[in-house]
Amino acid sequence: MRTTISKALLGILVGSATSGCQVMAPGQGDGGGGGATAGVTEVRIANAAPQLAAFDVCADDDLAIPNIRFGQVTGYAEIRAGTVDLRGVDAGAACDDDQIVGGTFTITRLRDYTFVMLPDQSEPIQLEDDNSPTDPGRARVRLINASPGSLALDVQDQGGITLFDDVRYNEPDDYDYIAVAAGTYDLIALPLAGDAVTLEIGIVTLEEGHVYTFFASGTVEAGDDEEPFNVVLFQDAVAGISG
Repeated sequence: MRTTISKALLGILVGSATSGCQVMAPGQGDGGGGGATAGVTEVRIANAAPQLAAFDVCADDDLAIPNIRFGQVTGYAEIRAGTVDLRGVDAGAACDDDQIVGGTFTITRLRDYTFVMLPDQSEPIQLEDDNSPTDPGRARVRLINASPGSLALDVQDQGGITLFDDVRYNEPDDYDYIAVAAGTYDLIALPLAGDAVTLEIGIVTLEEGHVYTFFASGTVEAGDDEEPFNVVLFQDAVAGISG
């Protein structure tokens, strides 16, 4: 028998009893993607590494995104396209201070990227974001599984629809977008590793022409000193309708 874990216990922000799971804007109100100017690109950080204290990310020698904390998906920041050194340093430190996480990456101009910090990796994984317009009547969504103990995740609507099936930890090929009918869903997350665990994500509304990411982090059946398993929905962009 599965144990159902309330979203409120896991820190998912909840609106009123009728509104369900709150959709969070990246960076708590920073703009979505899709707006890079010529010669640059837009990047953001998704931090699933609880061992890291708050840190800044520098692009080469310039501060790009400050004060990133566990569980946060930041807003997009513009940096130059090309081969870029992304360096995570302690929050408030100089960009040439000791690197605590980072790597060298190739990024293409006029595209959007998410870099995911994982708990057992010193280098983030690089994902290209699709913030282009959607088809009429559709929203675009993906699931990033950054919960190491989950093994794999399913996300289902309690009406019987499966949105995501067997999305594995640290497997970027599993994090493709899907197009779904715009509307309201009552969602649960089922980690493969937790036969006794069901996480209530709650009621979410996926709007036509919008792009979203479900971000899973923390530990299934966490101990007292571990961050608990959590799934949060972020709105990435208001992309508009194609055609």
